[in-house]
Amino acid sequence: MQPITYDLCIPQGATLAAVLQWFSADAVHKIISHVTIGLPTLVTATAHGLTGTGRQPVWITNVKGPRALNTDGYRDACPRWATVVDADTLAVDVDTGSAQAWQSGGVLTYYPPVDLGGYTARMQVRASVAAADVLLELTTENGGITLDSDGTVTLQASATATAAMAWTRGVYDLELVDGGGVVTRLAAGSVEVSREVTREDAI
Repeated sequence: MQPITYDLCIPQGATLAAVLQWFSADAVHKIISHVTIGLPTLVTATAHGLTGTGRQPVWITNVKGPRALNTDGYRDACPRWATVVDADTLAVDVDTGSAQAWQSGGVLTYYPPVDLGGYTARMQVRASVAAADVLLELTTENGGITLDSDGTVTLQASATATAAMAWTRGVYDLELVDGGGVVTRLAAGSVEVSREVTREDAI
């Protein structure tokens, strides 16, 4: 897979906590059996398969009734954001309270997150791709990266560590390694350090 382009801005003197999420490339499609209008809109799709407590991207097509619920298509359209209510129901962040009641139809589409159990991760920042010096290194081993079973990758650095950064720009990539040693370059891009104004300068 091609890495996503994701540029980072590190606030000097503040805690870095950047979050990415890795989703499978294989879409799951579920038939919608009922829609309850309101805010949020409740969508019933038996055994939809989504888990977790956070908001997750979904695409909804071919609903007759509250047409505001529909996306134009699951490949290119912006997603709706849904929260799991139970194994059959999702709360979708769309206001259909004044819309026509659901009549029939509908397909729920989503990309399941990759279970990162057994993975490790590593990331380096350099001034350029060819530069020898490493400006910043985050790994699962040094506590700079944490991985969760819902595909979440969290990049973190303490306020003390970011305050000590003397550089302002660089490039990075982020690699994930599964238990069998297969390496996936998940993300890459530029890095900018936003200079701290409020600080305790030495006198």
